[in-house]
Amino acid sequence: MTPENFLRHMLNPGLVQLRHLGGPQVTNAVERFLLAIALQENGPTLSARYQGHPAEVAAPAKGWWQFELSGVLGVMNHGASAALAAKLAERCHVARNAPAVYRAIEGHDILAAGIARLLVLTEREPVPINGAVGWQQYLRLWRPGKPREKDWPGNWLWADAVITELRP
Repeated sequence: MTPENFLRHMLNPGLVQLRHLGGPQVTNAVERFLLAIALQENGPTLSARYQGHPAEVAAPAKGWWQFELSGVLGVMNHGASAALAAKLAERCHVARNAPAVYRAIEGHDILAAGIARLLVLTEREPVPINGAVGWQQYLRLWRPGKPREKDWPGNWLWADAVITELRP
């Protein structure tokens, strides 16, 4: 899927739903950051709802942002995100606990985008507006096992171009 379609049909509906529940504003900065992370986690095709080979049944990371259970636990229990995460789970008709949310984010795009945004909400620093700061926040928040630093600048620039084109 194209990054433009991903933004319109996967990312934004989740951000808007979270906003309707009392969550943070939808901004160009957060759209760019979360789109860059999705590109980093998925590659340019944005086609991986779970980590691993298609034949694997129990993938360790799920959803467009490749969450592991520990990441979902962090979002569900952090003081800055727990209440909104519970509201979002309820709105998405998912039990309000980390294992249920973790299982659901593989196929529930609104929930996956909301959980990704809530993870960013747990960061004390503002949403990054440049690639270098974005890389550092991505490392702190996502804690990737194989970070692929060489891919980040291109993913950041690609996300920035999409946001600039769609939201000048």
